[in-house]
Amino acid sequence: MVLNTKCENPCVDALHYCESYAGVNADKTGLLFVLNRPDKRILQPSLLENDSWINILMRSQTGKILFELLDHSNLTLDDVILTNAFKCTLPGDREPKKHEYQNCVEVLEKQIEQIDPKKVILMGRLAYEALFKTNLNGQRFDTELVGSSTTYDGILTLITHHPGRIWRMPPEERLPHYERVKQFLEY
Repeated sequence: MVLNTKCENPCVDALHYCESYAGVNADKTGLLFVLNRPDKRILQPSLLENDSWINILMRSQTGKILFELLDHSNLTLDDVILTNAFKCTLPGDREPKKHEYQNCVEVLEKQIEQIDPKKVILMGRLAYEALFKTNLNGQRFDTELVGSSTTYDGILTLITHHPGRIWRMPPEERLPHYERVKQFLEY
């Protein structure tokens, strides 16, 4: 699967643009994982000279959690599509401004339309807020949403913690989170 959706109006001060990743079996599984934004520590020019962002990601804390989560669900990286709600790293690792945010949301929406996933896993507050301006109760994202499922444009969608948040959890607290993702994927 080739994802050819690019941002037509990239952020003026963007440091790096992050492509999406599609595993070789992603067409069959139809699973889309949406992370918040590229990690500036991953997309350093010195690292990218010799390696792809996906290889660097998989060696990071975020990647380790993704591998654990996929392994717990009997999946591999080949079975999923990974993308970020926000496509660029910005100076100071700041969150996007409103106009930058809208550019990225449009790209993400086009990607979802192009991919036509069977299920979407939104990993973190920014990923959630990119698609849902408010939460299920009409309020902004809060941790009570984590583990709940809803639909986005008719696609079953699970809301989870960002892998960085899961990384900071004691191992015994990670297991229920992994179980919820596994149940969602099996349903």
